[in-house]
Amino acid sequence: MEIHKPKPMHSLREFLTEIGTIICGILIAIGLEQGIEWMHRQEAVTAAREALREEVGRNNGRFAERLSQAGCIDRHIAETAALIEKVALTGRTPHVEGVGLGPSRRIETGAWEAQRAAQTVVHFPAWEQSLYSTNYVQTLNYVRWRDDEDGQWTRLAILNGPPKQIGQAMIDELRVSIISAKHLNDLWELVVPQSLEWGEELGVKPIAPANVSSNTCADVKTW
Repeated sequence: MEIHKPKPMHSLREFLTEIGTIICGILIAIGLEQGIEWMHRQEAVTAAREALREEVGRNNGRFAERLSQAGCIDRHIAETAALIEKVALTGRTPHVEGVGLGPSRRIETGAWEAQRAAQTVVHFPAWEQSLYSTNYVQTLNYVRWRDDEDGQWTRLAILNGPPKQIGQAMIDELRVSIISAKHLNDLWELVVPQSLEWGEELGVKPIAPANVSSNTCADVKTW
């Protein structure tokens, strides 16, 4: 095997040329590595943005649907409140059907939580980071309101069914629940338009739920 010995440097110029070649090679390698990392990061940011827009779009579609039901729910609240006051006079319910709302829509935050954990969102422009963060803070409020609202209507649904005796303590609890239900419905009606506006700023259109509304309210029937 023939071994090539390195040639000795004969001048400072040759030495500097050799060193310059090595440094250029290192810089090119570092640049290529950083370029590849930048491309991967941009791909991750693009995928994250698509996932978040999809999630916000689905949520906003459900919020828009909920907003459209606010008037019906107000009417349902008024009918239930009137029934409670009638029962308060007699201590006994008539036969009742229809008190309560249907199952609530799902509210999603999984994409946001995943992208925050992956620290992808930090590579968004500052305005976009801020808008998504504000949007999801409000989305978590909606989750609490939904759960609270479901709890109030579950309690109010005790009015449903055949005639029964209801004491004063229960009447007082039902009055508190109907006031809470009214307050929560007012919050939905007040705040949802802001969430839809944030969606527009993010370039997101509400995605209407594919299935029939699950949160419709029926008339309260008594006999």
